[in-house]
Amino acid sequence: MDPVKKKELMEKRLAERFEYENNQIRCGGGNNYELIFPSPYHQEQNKKYEMLLSKANDNWDEFTTGAKGKKKAAEMEQENIKKE
Repeated sequence: MDPVKKKELMEKRLAERFEYENNQIRCGGGNNYELIFPSPYHQEQNKKYEMLLSKANDNWDEFTTGAKGKKKAAEMEQENIKKE
């Protein structure tokens, strides 16, 4: 599949997902779903959730690709070169 069609399909599927999720969250639907992030009323909680999401993404990247470990090793190598 060419990249343009792939991007269009992904955008279409994301739009469908967001529409479905918004319909599930609507008040009075009897489904007991509640949107907790992002909250327009609780900026402190939003900051906490952003920090948690950032850490979760870092952990995922490190677990799946080892990117942080490689980056840290490269930084340590650069420090060792500077010391010599």
